[in-house]
Amino acid sequence: GTQDLDCAPFEAFGFEDLCSSFSEPLLLREDKIFDGNVQIYYPISGLYSIYQGMKAQQSLLESKEFDTQKQVLAIQKQVSDLYFQMLHLEHVIAFTQQTHEGLLQTKKRVSAMVDQGLVNPLDLQKIDSGLLDIEHGQREAELGFLLLQDQMTFLIGTSFLPIELTDKQEAMLIQKAKEIQLYNSHPELQSLSKHQEAASNGLKASTGQLLPNVVALGSIQETSGQGPMTPTQQQYIGMAVQGDFQWGKRVLHQRQQKLTVQKVQQGQKILKQGLELELSSLKQQLEVYLNKRLLLQKKVDVEIEALRQSKVLFDKNMLTTSELLEQEQKLYDARLKRDEHERNIHSLAHRIVMTAGMPIINMEW
Repeated sequence: GTQDLDCAPFEAFGFEDLCSSFSEPLLLREDKIFDGNVQIYYPISGLYSIYQGMKAQQSLLESKEFDTQKQVLAIQKQVSDLYFQMLHLEHVIAFTQQTHEGLLQTKKRVSAMVDQGLVNPLDLQKIDSGLLDIEHGQREAELGFLLLQDQMTFLIGTSFLPIELTDKQEAMLIQKAKEIQLYNSHPELQSLSKHQEAASNGLKASTGQLLPNVVALGSIQETSGQGPMTPTQQQYIGMAVQGDFQWGKRVLHQRQQKLTVQKVQQGQKILKQGLELELSSLKQQLEVYLNKRLLLQKKVDVEIEALRQSKVLFDKNMLTTSELLEQEQKLYDARLKRDEHERNIHSLAHRIVMTAGMPIINMEW
């Protein structure tokens, strides 16, 4: 409500105007007053560091993809080695069986000669001993093959039997191994390259943090209500420069980032040189094996002919059983050595191709 105010005391001191204003009706405010304030804080110089930090994280994520490719390549190397070991054991089983069958034929002839009193029965025991050795070797080869097969199944996720390379495939593989150079897209090189990008972007981000932080500021303030209070509204747009007392810490962080960049660059250089050296060494080994290949095959041919002649002499009682068994062993050893050599040639060729960074499955056969 309203009530008249006695202004006489105010008039005595010259404040009659103030008294008259007090005598105006006073409205009691029952509603709440609204008082709002909105501020916008937008970093300007800090955006550079934020952007470079995002690029560094992106490079690290991309490096993980190349790390995965690197693991796949390593698994392919294991599969390749197992593949040629399985082929080798298949060959060992095959010519061991041939040797076993040849000794059985020899045993029949010796057994007939023993019955005729032409040779000593001890010779028959020597052949039986040789047969046991061959059977034992064949069982070992078969068990080794099964073990390799289980390992291969574990790696590729399915049962597997090796298939011989055709002459054309073998020639293409060896030629590719001779000519191939280190791929720039090698997963290990690409992974380190992404780490280098991340380190460089991290260095740029740390350099940006050395600058004062310039920000844009925007503010809107509004106050409103009922009664004699007059609504107000204020707006503000401006810029501010901020700093802190951790500049020395940021300088140290920048120096650490520089060392990281240098370390990654050096690591990439060493890795590339190491891969090129390994590739060159493997190619030299391949050349040595290829040069010896013909010699080993000729040795097998010589031992085959020597065994044929030994059997003729044995049938004429011009050769002892021990000498015949010795010739059988020579042929077996020559075949084994030749086949191991062939396995090494194929394994080396595959290893060269994959060391260069080319998955063997990408080869055009």
